[in-house]
Amino acid sequence: MVASRSSSEGAVVCVCGPCGSGKSTTASLLAKRLGARLVEGDNFHPEANKAKMAAGTPLDDADRMPWLAALRAECSGRAERGEIVVLACSALKRAYREALVGCATLYEQGKHNWVFALLDVPEEVLRQRLGARQGHFMPPALLASQLAAMEKDDPQMLHVPVVVEGRELVPDDVVRCLLAELQRLGRLPWPLVPSAPPGKGRRWLAPGLLGAWGLLIAARGLWLAYQR
Repeated sequence: MVASRSSSEGAVVCVCGPCGSGKSTTASLLAKRLGARLVEGDNFHPEANKAKMAAGTPLDDADRMPWLAALRAECSGRAERGEIVVLACSALKRAYREALVGCATLYEQGKHNWVFALLDVPEEVLRQRLGARQGHFMPPALLASQLAAMEKDDPQMLHVPVVVEGRELVPDDVVRCLLAELQRLGRLPWPLVPSAPPGKGRRWLAPGLLGAWGLLIAARGLWLAYQR
């Protein structure tokens, strides 16, 4: 059961998955759509972690836990101030997601203000993407270790398909699928507030209100067309 929270709180949407799944692109587009604060998890890795991965050595839990603690401090701190945050972070193991939330028990019970959305990408597509990628510290050789570590059978995670009926979705369509899931769960920060700075002034509203908002926009468009 994915967590639900009070409308008075901020929240964190964590876009997760292995290397090549499109976390950074999806998180960036999602943050723009929501007017949210974007946090890129790779930017919080210490240089020692980056050097280790660049050399083809997978990170272990001792490497990852300080990194996850830094991400939790950044994202949860902003959420506690009422901001909506979109985080791009692999978060492959359940223990890593529990570390981001800050408590295994709260994670299990769904009593937290995080949403974890896994980009579900077939292995062959991941390999194709990584083979074409240049300039990233994560070498394609580490994909196997990430897939072996990934724990995707978790009721606290949303699964967002990236390949549908044999067709690879473009990033905008992936974001639409993710937004639809957030809306279905009543976890979509809406409506956006143009005058507010990024990440502030958004609140969780029920999906029915989103539909009413859309009808008002459509009605206004018809009225303007009639006036012409």
